[in-house]
Formats: sequence, C-alpha cells, structure tokens
Amino acid sequence: MRLSSNSKLPSFLYVGLVWAEANTREAAGADKRADSLKVATWLSVAIKRRIQALATEGIIVVPGWEPVSSWQETRVIPTLASTDFTCCFPSASNELPLRATFLKTMEEKLSIPEVQEEWQKVIKAHNAKFNKAGVPYSGEGSGPNAAGTEGSEGNTRQKRKLDSVEEAPQGNKLLKLEHHGKGHAIFDVDGNVWFQAKDNADAALDHDGPPIALVYGNFKIQQEAEKLLETQKDDVMMIGFEDDEGKGVFRMQQEPQGTLCSLRDFLLKLEKDGSDVTTLDLACHKIEPQVNKDEAGDVQSRTFKVTKTGPCVFVPAETPRKIASAKPPTWEDAGSLVLASTSKTRSTFGPGYTDKTCVLQVMPRWLVSNNAQSFSLTPEKPGLFVSEDSVVPAGKISKLV
Repeated sequence: MRLSSNSKLPSFLYVGLVWAEANTREAAGADKRADSLKVATWLSVAIKRRIQALATEGIIVVPGWEPVSSWQETRVIPTLASTDFTCCFPSASNELPLRATFLKTMEEKLSIPEVQEEWQKVIKAHNAKFNKAGVPYSGEGSGPNAAGTEGSEGNTRQKRKLDSVEEAPQGNKLLKLEHHGKGHAIFDVDGNVWFQAKDNADAALDHDGPPIALVYGNFKIQQEAEKLLETQKDDVMMIGFEDDEGKGVFRMQQEPQGTLCSLRDFLLKLEKDGSDVTTLDLACHKIEPQVNKDEAGDVQSRTFKVTKTGPCVFVPAETPRKIASAKPPTWEDAGSLVLASTSKTRSTFGPGYTDKTCVLQVMPRWLVSNNAQSFSLTPEKPGLFVSEDSVVPAGKISKLV
C-alpha cells in the first residue's frame, strides 16, 4: 500500500495495530476468546471501510483493489406497476380515480340507456367519496392524477356524446356566437340553443367552462331580495352559500375565465397563495376559518363557517339588444335569450338540473378583487354552462336546450 502520486499529504504512512480484549474483569465463566473475537472483527471491518474510503478518494493506492459500487448504483428503486390496477389507480393526492381506459371499456359494453344512467350514478357516487375532482386516471404527464402510462387518451373526463339534429336551425332570427375556436353557439328568439362544431374537430364542452354565454339582469339584496323571494320566487336565482361546500365559478380580477370548485377549495387556494381570508369581504356573507380535529386532538382538515348576513338574488332580464338588429346580443348577455324567454321556466335551469333533454344550466360566478382598496368576493353575471362534460361531433349540430 502506498500513497497516491496525486496526494497532497506528506509522503509518509502510519500503520497502527490494536489488540482488544473484553470482559477481562468478569467472573469465571465468561468466554473471553469469543468476546475478543467480536471486538477484533468490528475493528477489522472499520479499518477496511476507512481504507476503502481513502482509496476511493484517491489518497492512497491499494494494489489489486477495485472500487465498490456506490449505494445509488446498487439500490433498487421501488416502482408502481400501472398494469396491476384494472379499474382504479391510486393518486398522489390520496384519491382513487377510475381509470379512463376502464370507463371507455364500460361505455362500449353498456349500450342500454337505462343501464348507462345507472352506471353514471355509480361513477358519481364513487367520485363523491374517493375522487373529488372527478378526473379519471389517464396516464403520466397528462394531469393531476397522472402516474404511469395509459395510452393516448390524455387527461379527459368522461364526456357525454350529444345527439346530432337532422336539420340545422333555419330563419333570419338566429344569433351565432363563436365559442373559443370550437364552433358556434346558435340562439333563437324562443330560447332554443344549439351548438355547431367545426368541420375538422369534435367540440368538447366542459362543465367548468368557459360558459356558452352570460345572463343579463340585476342583483338585489336585503329587503328588495326578501320581497322578490316572497312574490317572484320562480323568477329569481338565489346567490350565495349555505356552507363552504357550495360550488361556484370563481375568477380572479386578471383572469378571463374562472374555476369551478367549492367555496372551501377556493378559500384554501387563496390561503396557499398568501392571502389572509379572514379579511375577505364576501358579499352578503360572513366567513370564519375553522380547524376540524379527531378524538385524539389531531388536525384532520381546515374548513370555513359560512353565515349569511342577508339574502342576495339575481333577477334575469331581457337583453336590451335584439337578434337581427344593428346591435345584436353578444356573449355578455345572450344567456338572457334563454332565461327570459316566455316559453321557458327560469327555475328549470338552476344548478343541479340534470334533465337529459336539457344540456345547459345556470351557474353563479364570483369575482375576486384584491388591491390596495379592497379584498372582496362579489357576484357577477351568471353563466350558461353545460350540465356535464359533453362532446359535439365534428361538423354536426347538437341541441343544448
């Protein structure tokens, strides 16, 4: 054994010998040889490890010695095999989403409409308990539930394929609004709505937006709202939350579109971004952060107590702009063509409406203002959203309501 020529240490080497003996003062019966052998073995291994470390660093050269592979090179990294899971796949967020391939297979097998409806109920019940986001597992790199490879489906939720109409809507009293490059929403004066997909691609309409159109009208609070609820309950839309699980579309001031989620999830997002939600002015509400603990006193979740300080309603009104006029309705108010139509019942389109003959529903929208003047959450024009994720086939027209 010699020093490496690259070493910067002095050109000498010290070798020491150690004799060890244990239990020399113990009473008769102690096996001194066995105990001494244990100490000698430990010292021998310790010296070898030190010499190996010096040789690895190049401080000394040991003839015939070969570097030992590092633990990083020999360690077997545990892996999760996607193929081990058939129906569901565990996500990093401790949820259990259904696999997109499994859902597709079941969709192909279940051809009877009544059975399909029951299957959708099963999916919704599973998601409510084990997959709050409702997003199927679709594969690595494609979304929040990604963790492996799931083909080329991408991160898409189960979508309802809409039936196509045989004849396109006719007449000169039609309004066509372009919808984010996917096609056109078509309105008529009787409150009917169709969607025409582009010729070269299916049009995916998502439940969480963007909305097909907004609704024109006015907000009323306190005494005015109470009076309307007594005399015109079916003609107004309740705005607000009974608890922090109530859903809405929340939009930051700088965002063109919002996010559909529960009030709790949105408040938690604000806190994560550094906002103090205890200072948030929520219109017609008071919120108080709470911490839920189990019997042992451990924190289980963070929630918010929501208390209404007064009623708030939205009163849909006819849009002042008319179809086929010089200034027809736009995306900002075309929703009123549906809700203010004499042939439609406004309350029919409230949140949670799931009639299969109607694909649209009205959803409340909320705007967050966070600036030097205020930190507030106020309602803005409700929007017409599809009641579930839907697809209009390429080049086809489907009726939404």
